[in-house]
Amino acid sequence: PNFSSLVAALTRPDQPDFVEILSTQNGTSPAPFTVFAPDNEAFIDLLVELGVNSLDDIDGATLTAVLNMHVIAEANVRAEDLVTGPVTTLGGDVTIDAANATITDPNGRVSNITVVNVQAANGVVHKIDKVILP
Repeated sequence: PNFSSLVAALTRPDQPDFVEILSTQNGTSPAPFTVFAPDNEAFIDLLVELGVNSLDDIDGATLTAVLNMHVIAEANVRAEDLVTGPVTTLGGDVTIDAANATITDPNGRVSNITVVNVQAANGVVHKIDKVILP
């Protein structure tokens, strides 16, 4: 329930089939994945920041670009393996500060990694408190 906004964004009809993509079996490109998953509060904060009322107010191309910023393909990067420096996501580069468990997006916005190492069969998920923007 803490990720219903993320699920809504990933499954919006005008989006790529993110569910199918992120369900790719491990060992089959582009799996494994490292996903930085914003919680519902992060999406509420994003809507306020953007001055919109709902996810439906964000155009499809922009939403796709935003969602791609949260996925590292072909890597199962657990918290203990995070390194400080630039990391390439499906949507562009972000900067990881491993010591402080933060991610800085290209706009200088900082997200805290608040829950780590939710291991799945084809990757790992880390909960974050701010939506990463391209």
